[in-house]
Amino acid sequence: MVRKKSLKKAGKRVEAGQKSKDRKKILKLVDEAKGGYLGPEEVDNAVSELRRNPQSASLLREIALGRGNSLARKIRAADILKDLGTPLDEELQASLKAAFNLTEESHGFLKDPDEKLFLTISAQVSQLSSHLQSAFVQQLMEEAGEKSLLLLTRIAGTSEVMDLIIAESLAGLPIQGAVDLLYKMSAQTDYKTVRKTVKRSLYRLKEKGAVIKDWRFEDSQVSVFRPPARVSEGYLSAIDNLGARLVLLAQPGTTRGLYLFEVLTDDTEGMTEFQNTEITRKAYKEYLTLFKEESPLPIVEADPSYCRFLMEEGYALAIRKGHSMPVFSEWKNKMGKPHNETQTPLIYSYVRDDLIRADEYLLRRCGTLFELPEFSNWTIESREIEKYVEMIRDANESKLILTPVQKEERIFQIYNDAVEELFNREKRFIYGRRLEEMAYVIHKLGREEDAGLCLAASLALKDTTMPSYHHPFLLVLMERSVSFALRQEEKKEREDLSLIVRP
Repeated sequence: MVRKKSLKKAGKRVEAGQKSKDRKKILKLVDEAKGGYLGPEEVDNAVSELRRNPQSASLLREIALGRGNSLARKIRAADILKDLGTPLDEELQASLKAAFNLTEESHGFLKDPDEKLFLTISAQVSQLSSHLQSAFVQQLMEEAGEKSLLLLTRIAGTSEVMDLIIAESLAGLPIQGAVDLLYKMSAQTDYKTVRKTVKRSLYRLKEKGAVIKDWRFEDSQVSVFRPPARVSEGYLSAIDNLGARLVLLAQPGTTRGLYLFEVLTDDTEGMTEFQNTEITRKAYKEYLTLFKEESPLPIVEADPSYCRFLMEEGYALAIRKGHSMPVFSEWKNKMGKPHNETQTPLIYSYVRDDLIRADEYLLRRCGTLFELPEFSNWTIESREIEKYVEMIRDANESKLILTPVQKEERIFQIYNDAVEELFNREKRFIYGRRLEEMAYVIHKLGREEDAGLCLAASLALKDTTMPSYHHPFLLVLMERSVSFALRQEEKKEREDLSLIVRP
């Protein structure tokens, strides 16, 4: 048995080593074939060699879609895939070229810094997927070197994902300006993840000869006591069947204590409850532990800026609905402002939506989400489905002589019509947003595959070409909601009968 295991491990090492060699060879061919180094005939020869390599297609896709490669290399890989007859999705190719064009605009800004142009670039960068943001930063640094810091300094601080990308990329720019920017990012960020990445990049720069003087990044121990940085913390709950959730924010106060804000908000009425208090750090830690233990819904850590955004969004919706929240108005200045007025749902910092869209199997399986504890109480409100409950009841009790297949087809059609009628564009948007938020919560709970199912269901709701009755999640949601309403009716009828006093 030991011998077999050893042979299996050795085989895996050989396979991994071969894949690494193939990758290096393909990277070289990619750079040569589409990098302007070869003539037309040599380009054809390079592409022919890639065609003969069985690993080329998968590795080229990895180059085009994964992290760690510049935009120029990604586009070259995409072009070669097209030459090989296995092109990327047109939307992905367009995104790659849009990101590449953005680097050209950035060079214009570096030559002539213009505030209007910066705002345009910043807005376009925020719309890119995380792997394209990474490639954009890498491409800009490769082409502009130290000058790229002029733009990166302005972009830093716009989001946690962008800060992580910049902090990681700066490890490849061993100049004092990169060190200074990393120090600045560490001092200004609220994110622990960004501080860790900054520390790692500074260590790498130190190995490359950069001068690192800050005590926090020295290997030697320092006897001088330095108080830890005071940072905000945010937490979110999962969403219940009515679209309600808890949002918690701890914000450093003027003293050594904290301002603690708690909000109950839902996506149809906005903020419904708001509580605030000043609390010591020790009391806060104790309260947070109790809060997580007693909450009926899972609680996960979240970007404080995003928590502020959800609170502001809930408040604005409550005001539009005619609800008054005077206490929140008085305290919201102490909460601080979100980094951006509009923010991308947090799940997209961890999961690539293009890969989720490409996996049709995820969408087919999204009806199984109701087997998860986080979705166990998800049903549609009874007042919204009264008509369909009555139709299903009538179909079940019909005196028409129907075969089992005919009866099943009739009920199935009722469900299809109900889903199509109820889930209009507004309703699809609401459930799409709920599923995006649930995807983040479940991902933070460590269940990446289940999070992928949530996101697949959400993205399909944004696809206006897909009829609602084709959406597996919506169909199962309607069926379980109607079944639950019928069981409640039967239960009430039995209870009413039990109260009848027999003579």
